[in-house]
Amino acid sequence: MKKYFAIAIFMMLSFIPFAQTNIATLSEGGALLFKNTKSKLTNDQKNWLFKQLNFTVSKDKKKFMSDEYEVTLEPYVTDLNKDGNEEVFIVMKSGALFGNTGEDFILYIKKMNGNFERDPELGGGIAMILNSKNSGYPDIAIGGPGFDFPICRWNGKQYKYLKKLKDADLQSGKITYMDLSECSKLYAATLK
Repeated sequence: MKKYFAIAIFMMLSFIPFAQTNIATLSEGGALLFKNTKSKLTNDQKNWLFKQLNFTVSKDKKKFMSDEYEVTLEPYVTDLNKDGNEEVFIVMKSGALFGNTGEDFILYIKKMNGNFERDPELGGGIAMILNSKNSGYPDIAIGGPGFDFPICRWNGKQYKYLKKLKDADLQSGKITYMDLSECSKLYAATLK
């Protein structure tokens, strides 16, 4: 009887489909880009974000290239509106590619469908996360050389130009901001 019971159990188990874990392999570029970054991003998301940048990994596998120019890529993961979904800033640094500022940034925001989308309005300088907010998202100023800087505000779907920020207001402390490194470190400290 025990023998037949064991056979019956074995046959039942053989027909149950076991859940297959689909763990994507982290690409060479995704691994290099996010090697020192604490986040909830999946390997698929890291690979996708790297692919969007259109850079390659150098032959020595230690840096990134845009044609013949070396580019430093720095990801900063945060949760701007504290909704549990990560936003990803990618800072790109290269004097040859980004002029007087020497850097540019891209912001990817996770949408309701779970996919990341690039915010089309931001970039062209140094991101400064301001204390002022709209709909839970902080305003973002775009710094660089000069005496005034554009401020972009979240409109519910993306960031849009709001007004100019005067350098004098930054220098006086009238307007306060956080840089991406500080913002990302504060977020990383909340992760387990």
